[in-house]
Formats: sequence, structure tokens, C-alpha cells
Amino acid sequence: MSIASRTIATCALFLLTAALAWSQSSVSTAPEPGTDTGTVPAAPANPADKEPAYYLELGGSYSILDRGAPAWKEFSLRFGYTGKKRFTPFVTISTQNRGAGSQQNYGAYSYLTLNKRLIAIVGASGAPGQNPILYPKLRTGGTLLMGIIPKVPGLFLSTGYSDLRFPGGSGGGIGSLGAIYYGKVVLSASVNFNHSWPGGFNSQSAQAGFQYGHQGKYYIGAGVGGGDAAYALIGLVPLNVKFNSLSANVFYQKWLTRRFGLICRYDYLNEVAFFQKHGVYLGAFFGF
Repeated sequence: MSIASRTIATCALFLLTAALAWSQSSVSTAPEPGTDTGTVPAAPANPADKEPAYYLELGGSYSILDRGAPAWKEFSLRFGYTGKKRFTPFVTISTQNRGAGSQQNYGAYSYLTLNKRLIAIVGASGAPGQNPILYPKLRTGGTLLMGIIPKVPGLFLSTGYSDLRFPGGSGGGIGSLGAIYYGKVVLSASVNFNHSWPGGFNSQSAQAGFQYGHQGKYYIGAGVGGGDAAYALIGLVPLNVKFNSLSANVFYQKWLTRRFGLICRYDYLNEVAFFQKHGVYLGAFFGF
């Protein structure tokens, strides 16, 4: 598997999850399967030994909150075509419940490998319904990974932007800038610049993480993040809201066979002065 194809999965894991958490939306953060088998065999390979061309992941999460708040429950499905090196599309479906009702979210995204040192990730998602509001009504965005030092092929600069729209005219934008290094251990770090409306509030957040393992065997990783958020609540009396946030996650992904495996992830979120959340995600993935 090439550095470029493996890097896109790790970038999605660490550079995009903080932006999703800031918007209170949800997404699976397990690494996607690679799209390149590596070296070319000296003789024609047995068809049964070919890399799977399709990827399916089914999972669910359960989160408990303090201060007597109801538990958060979410179920998700992710399906993608991984048979091409340059174009890797995925579709996602998720449903979430926080005690006052459920909402569904539908999305699609793709990795675009333009060359070995230029990779793009583009996507969009939408959530119908307005009661309750657990996901953005519409979210669009993209990330660009650029190899910046030819003599260091594993080093990429990342930059991206996401636009979020909620019912009632509120929304926000998230710009990100970071770097990722792919070696024996994958290291990444990024900074987000958040803007919300109405009110025109600006805030910042940052995150860093690592990932270790090998495609087809296992991955283990962890990440931390922190920052602040600011927005305005519109009602009978406008209310400006500002708070700090701290987060951490640990995950383990294990292939039990060539085409089947399990994912486990623990998430911690502390919205300072509001609530703390402990969550566990369990999922199964299939290649075929």
C-alpha cells in the first residue's frame, strides 16, 4: 500500500473529528481501508487473494452524561468502494437519539488521489427534520493534503474548510490548518478556526494524535483536543454563549480475518461548565 493511500485514512481520523465534534454532529472515526495492495506479484495472483473492492461498517455508540442528562445513542452505517486508487467514494447513514427524539443524517464523501503528493477529501451531508436538531441541516466541506518536502515523502500539509447550516438561519464555518507525518508511527496535529452566525463569533480549537499498526492486521491510536466555542441563541431574548471544551479518544481496530474485523473506540468530552460525556463505540467491518 502506498503512503498516499494510507495517509488519507489517518488524516480523516485526526484532522476532521474535532471539527465534527465542534458542530455537535457525529461521524465514525475509524480508519478507512487502503486502496493499494503495494508490490506487484511476480506471477498472476489467485482471485481469492485480491484486496476487497467494497467496505461495509456497521456500528453503534452509547454515551453517558453527568448532571442527570439522558444518554446519547447512535447507530451508523458506512459503505464504500475501494477498488480504485484515485477515486474512493463512501456513503453514510446514521441515526441519533438524545432522549427527546431521534434524527437521521445522510452523507457522501470521497478521497481523490490526484498524485502521490496531492490528495483531496470532499463530502456533504444532510439531516431532514427540525425536532430535535442533532445534526447540521446541511454540511459541505473538503480537505486538501499536500506533500511539501519531496525528500520527506511522508510529510503532508493539510488545509480544509467546512460550512454548516442549521434550521432557522444559524450556521458556521470551520477552517483548519495542520500537518501529518506518516512513518512507522503516524503523527498529526491541526488548528481549527471557527466562525458562527448570527453574532459573528470567532473561536479556535486544536487537536493532535497518533496512529500505529498495519493494514490488514490492526490499528491502535489516540487523540486529544481542546479549545473554545462561541455562538448566539436566538429567542425572545438573544443570548450569547461561550464555553471551553476538552476531548480525548482511544481506538483499536483489529482484523480477525482478511475480510472481517472489529472496531472499539472510547470518547471523552468535557464541555466545561456544561457537562461531561463518556462514550463507547463498537463496530464491525467487512471487505468483499
